[in-house]
Amino acid sequence: MEKPETELEVFSALSLLEYVRLMTAAHYINMGADSGAARFAISPEDFAKMDAEPLKTPLIGLSLNYKPDEKILEVTADEAFLHLYENKIMNEVARVFAVNYKNRYASRIMAENV
Repeated sequence: MEKPETELEVFSALSLLEYVRLMTAAHYINMGADSGAARFAISPEDFAKMDAEPLKTPLIGLSLNYKPDEKILEVTADEAFLHLYENKIMNEVARVFAVNYKNRYASRIMAENV
C-alpha cells in the first residue's frame, strides 16, 4: 500500500490559494467584518507560484496585497464574500478546514491573525 503524499512532497499553488480563501474566511468569522485584512507570512518564491497559478477561482471576492520586503500577504474580502460565510454550513466548513490547513501548510504559509 502506497503512503499518501505529504504537503512537503507535493507543492500545489492551487492548494495555497484555497488555504488563503478559507483562512481569510476564518479570520473574518473569528474577528468580525471590521477587523481589517487577514495577514499571512509567505516567501516571495511561494507567492510568485501562487500568483502564477492560472486558476484563480479561490480568490473570487478577495483582494491581495503582497509586501515582499516584509514577506507578508494581506487579504481583504468584499461584501459578497463576507455574506457567503454568514451561511451556517459555509461558516462551519471554513472553521474546520482552517484548523486542518493551518498545520498542513505551515512550512509554506502561515496565517498571522486568524
